[in-house]
Amino acid sequence: MNDLWKKITRLSIRSLSIIGLSKNAGKTTVCHALVQELKDHLRLGLVSIGVDGEERDHWSGLPKPPIYVSTGNIVATANTLFDQQAGNWEVLCHTGIHSILGEIYLAKAKQDTYIKLAGIPTLSGIQKVLSQMDRWGVDLVLVDGAYDRRVSASPGVTDASVLVVGASMGHSLQKIAAKVEETLHLFRLPACEDEKVHLFMQKAIEENCLYAKSSERWKALSYSSLLPMTQSEISSLSKYEGLIVSGALTDHNLRALLQKSPHLHIYVPDATHLFVSLATLRQFYRSGGKINVLKSINLLFLAINPVSPDGFSFNHEELKERLTPICSPLPIVNLVRE
Repeated sequence: MNDLWKKITRLSIRSLSIIGLSKNAGKTTVCHALVQELKDHLRLGLVSIGVDGEERDHWSGLPKPPIYVSTGNIVATANTLFDQQAGNWEVLCHTGIHSILGEIYLAKAKQDTYIKLAGIPTLSGIQKVLSQMDRWGVDLVLVDGAYDRRVSASPGVTDASVLVVGASMGHSLQKIAAKVEETLHLFRLPACEDEKVHLFMQKAIEENCLYAKSSERWKALSYSSLLPMTQSEISSLSKYEGLIVSGALTDHNLRALLQKSPHLHIYVPDATHLFVSLATLRQFYRSGGKINVLKSINLLFLAINPVSPDGFSFNHEELKERLTPICSPLPIVNLVRE
């Protein structure tokens, strides 16, 4: 990946999210490796969704690698954290965004150092920080995403994403491969180019409601999402051929639609709104249903971490070989090793 910076520049990628498929997958380590790989070519910014940089993981209690920042690069974190290493930082501005650790400030590293990143809790907050970093001359912002929040991979948030697969997902290569296949299928769903669908998706977001299509006409429904709908209410969707869902589509929702409205063509903003299994998806497809995203996620590569924090590990080449047929043509790399 020696020419990664050239690819990022060529594709005009200004923000890159790092998404772990499990807790302790190794995304923070991948973030560190990306900083080392790119620091001589691009001015980097670092920001987090969730709380990163702790000495120990909040859930497992396992040690976590600190967030590495190279000289001249910019981070967004709580002002109280800069106070702990005041000589290492030049504070640039405040953001007006508040985290559990205090208000988020932007600061530039005066030397190579490490920092805890106070996670930014909202989508609008992330977008504001990305905009501010752009004004401070950052070439690429690395967004370290919480494992259970893939919102940072949304094309409405970042330009591209890296998916991190670690041995912490389990001791079975078969199960890891199945999870990767499921995730990649969602991330690779075809994008809808119908301008009318895009128009009504925007209306659905603004009005916080579902839109349904019948006889080539779209109409607003009196539901904000599928989540609170009863079985009889879901049954009423059978008279429609299209459905715009601006929020989440869960496996439970899709199974209910499969029973009552298996022919529906469903549209969601992007794959981060999908919380469905590959098995249910395939059953929905076989019944005549379709799912499209409005924007596809740009996956740059898949990073593998064959070592679990609990001491278990896979052979690097064996893990890569197992995932290659599923991922191709997506590159698979072990940044720490390569």
